[in-house]
Parts: sequence; structure tokens; C-alpha cells
Amino acid sequence: MDLAPYRIIRSSADLTGYDFSTKRVLKTATGGYDGHGQVVIRDEESLATARDLADKTLCVLEDFVPFTMEISVIVSGNGTDLTLFPVQENIHRNNILSKTIVPARISQDLADRALQMARKIATEVQLSGTLCIEMFVAGNQILVNEIAPRPHNSGHYSIEACDFSQFDTHILGILGQPLPEVPFMPQLSCSMSLASTWKKLRSTSQNILAPTFISMVKKKPSITVRWDM
Repeated sequence: MDLAPYRIIRSSADLTGYDFSTKRVLKTATGGYDGHGQVVIRDEESLATARDLADKTLCVLEDFVPFTMEISVIVSGNGTDLTLFPVQENIHRNNILSKTIVPARISQDLADRALQMARKIATEVQLSGTLCIEMFVAGNQILVNEIAPRPHNSGHYSIEACDFSQFDTHILGILGQPLPEVPFMPQLSCSMSLASTWKKLRSTSQNILAPTFISMVKKKPSITVRWDM
């Protein structure tokens, strides 16, 4: 299992004599999401912020790695068996997921390897419920980035694009029930998040929202509009 170079940070003392020659990010070992619980260390000011975070919780200091794409795999388990969703391509803006494209636009070989890695991780933890494994594609290499032990925003497309959503398989998994194969609609599926623009929309007249989305759906009946708050 390939990972970006990293080391465990237990307190600010582990950041003494910090070397700025390599760009790194400090991440909380648990509880992080959408850029929360992360500090990119660029200078003394961000290092001070990282020190404060390191004194509050267990962290991981990870080297930045050049990558061509971020992908993820949703997997559900019932303690014995697993079911996997297609490999997803994720595009972020300001550390927040903006768009998910399924299936990811990668080779079949890379997709198969990503699924194998997800299956191995889920098997090792004896997964019950739904888990998302986030990965980087770096050339012909796949690096595991983060693990989200829950239904994930990159998997919301499954509500409309699959016979069973990640929420369906999550409930079946934690109840120890048999897990179905997850048929995926053959056409390309794209899920876009409006979370980053919600404040901007909310600051304008509420009356513009309904007509805007009604117009979108009329132009493209296959569009589903859903607020994920």
C-alpha cells in the first residue's frame, strides 16, 4: 500500500527545527473533513498555527506529492462480505469537494488497482458499514491519501446512479445483512456540490433559487437537485 511520506506528530515539540525546504501539510489523525483539521505549512506564521493544532490532538505531517488526479472508492461491508462502488474522480475547490465524475477517467488497470486497495483496507478493518478511501493518482502509481469511515459526499451520486446507494449499503452493513452487488448506470454520472456557493446564494433573494433550478431541470430532465446541508 503506497502512501505519501509522513511522520506522526504527537505535540508541537515534534515540529522543533522545522525544515521549510519541503512543502508539507499537518493533518489531524481523526475528525478532519473538507480542509478542516489541516494546516499547510509554508512559513513561520502557518508553522505557529500547526504547533497549536499539534498540541491539541494527534496529527500526521505529510509531504505534498505531485499528482494528476484525486480519486476515491466507496466500499461497504457487513463484517464478512464487501460490496464496492465504481472508482470516482474528485475535483476540489478551496479544499472542498466541487465535482465528482463516475467512473473516474483513468485506465482500467488503475481502476482495478484502486478497487483492490479499497478491498484490502476494508478487509483488514473487518468493515461494518460504509467507508470511503481517498487516493491520489500519480502517473502510474496510486497513493492512499485519507480514509473517511462514513458515507461520503463523493458518493452522493449513488442515490440516483445506482440501484443501491451508499446509504442503503451502509444500513445493510451495520445490521449484518447480505450486501447486494451495486449496478451502475452505464452513462457518465457527474455530481456537483454547491456547498461553497451556498452562502453567496443565501445572501441574495431566496426567490431566485427555485426558478433557477426549475430552469436547469427543464433543460436537462436527468438532473436531480438536492440540498446537502
